[in-house]
Amino acid sequence: MSDNAQSPKTSSLEELRTLRDEFTKAHATAQEKLAEVDKQIKAIELEEWKAKRAEALNQILPNGDKSTLKGHEISFLINNSKEGGHGPESFLGASVAAAHRVHSLVVEANAGDASVAAKFWGGRYVEIMKLDTKFGANAYSTAVTSTKNLLPAAKEILTTNTPDTSGSKHKNYVIICDGSVEGDVAHSVAILEAAAKFNPKATFDFVVCNAGETNIDALVKSWGETASGQKPNLVKVSSPKEIHGAVLNVIKARLSGDAYTPPAATAKTTAPSSAPSP
Repeated sequence: MSDNAQSPKTSSLEELRTLRDEFTKAHATAQEKLAEVDKQIKAIELEEWKAKRAEALNQILPNGDKSTLKGHEISFLINNSKEGGHGPESFLGASVAAAHRVHSLVVEANAGDASVAAKFWGGRYVEIMKLDTKFGANAYSTAVTSTKNLLPAAKEILTTNTPDTSGSKHKNYVIICDGSVEGDVAHSVAILEAAAKFNPKATFDFVVCNAGETNIDALVKSWGETASGQKPNLVKVSSPKEIHGAVLNVIKARLSGDAYTPPAATAKTTAPSSAPSP
């Protein structure tokens, strides 16, 4: 080593302790500021969550009023058709997803005695669907049917609306199908009319995924002419992707004490073509 080489400067113990104290104070100050920033972040996140929650609940709650759910039993009756498969784009997938959405919103609202249930219909028996499990592949029925017999579903409704079973709650039935009904339709109408007469607090909404005239159109028209109980409501959609919005609007209308009336379709207009120059 050269005699001219200088040794590195060594701080004294006192200097090192002073330096450490300065770092400790700076760290404490930084931690306090970090804690304050975290507090503000959490407060903003909470407000954003509340806003999103309110926006979601407003999809079914009139004026955001949770009390409108009190005393309501919402029951979905979905035609268990295998036509179109089980995917989210299918009729069955969209119908099941809509029922799950309403269930999750009612649970989120935490409105006490309100409830949402769902069942599949189409064959000889009505099959209960579990809505309290996570939506996914298991949400679909494993026993899809190619038939569309409404009679078992009508009987199921009647058994819970007789004078000794109806209770005091509002029972809102949402019946979803493509409009095709097999079997004795007149018999189904008579049974549903009886349920409506027995229980004035029962409401019936048919959500039909078919823009054309269907058996359900005739059923609703016949019921409206002959029944003295609640008139059924008919909501038509042209594709499965419209089922979700229609169902939410149906529920919101019923909670407000009314029936949902879809907006009238607006006719498409085309600009007049200019005549060719002579």
